[in-house]
Amino acid sequence: MGLLDTLRSALGMQHALTVTPADTPVALTESARAHLASLPDGHGIHVQTALTDRGRIVQVAEGELQGPPPPEIDGPVTMGNADLEHLSGLLLDHTQGGWQVVLALEVRARETPNPNGRLYLCTRQLAVGAPRFFSAGQSQLPHLPSRLLETEGVRSVLLRDNTITVEREPDHPWPAIDRGVDQALRQHFLLCGKALTGAEAAARQDPLEQAVMEVLEERILPGIHRDGGDLRLLGITDGVVQVAMEGACRTCPASTATLKLGVERALREAFPDDIKRVEQV
Repeated sequence: MGLLDTLRSALGMQHALTVTPADTPVALTESARAHLASLPDGHGIHVQTALTDRGRIVQVAEGELQGPPPPEIDGPVTMGNADLEHLSGLLLDHTQGGWQVVLALEVRARETPNPNGRLYLCTRQLAVGAPRFFSAGQSQLPHLPSRLLETEGVRSVLLRDNTITVEREPDHPWPAIDRGVDQALRQHFLLCGKALTGAEAAARQDPLEQAVMEVLEERILPGIHRDGGDLRLLGITDGVVQVAMEGACRTCPASTATLKLGVERALREAFPDDIKRVEQV
């Protein structure tokens, strides 16, 4: 986080972030519209994407129109339905004699109680459904967490809605990680990357587990999420609740207090005859 952002945050001057809907149609910048207006009648651009091992590159060709423009685009632009979907949320721009895709993106860093954890808020949706947690050394990672974990000093990432929680190697400088996170996000979306889709929480068969999860969601998880963490209920055996803490909570010095004074106390109060203690696995 830069000095200016820090001062704005301290003074309450930062504007609220607005998340761009995932289905926002690709649009034209003013310079793109001006260039298209200069082309002969019946001419425009045809846009298509090509798959690579890191994402999709965008190819733009000028010439006679190859059909009617999609209704989502106001201008002489043609593309297939699949490419239209791939380019959602992006802008087509024409500068310095060439075409390119550009991205409207804001990334804002926020401190967490863990000195080695930082929460990033983004104007693009990053994960849909259940939060997704990834750590360095995992194989066959999706593109987005792979790019984030390639940033020097990043140990793990937790993606939830429009946020990323980064766990760093102790004392690795945050400014370098801030730049790496911003660059990884821009590369991901400019290569037509999308939000990750997590599996929805499975219905729990055990009535006690279901009731415990409801208490966690109502009383515990909102605060943990605000601090850039997550907690997963793994199971309950003989009154012992087993959980996994992820994101900023995983190595936070206050995680033990959160577990005992927050999670365990809330569950023992709610289920005095059923819950003995909570353990982190």
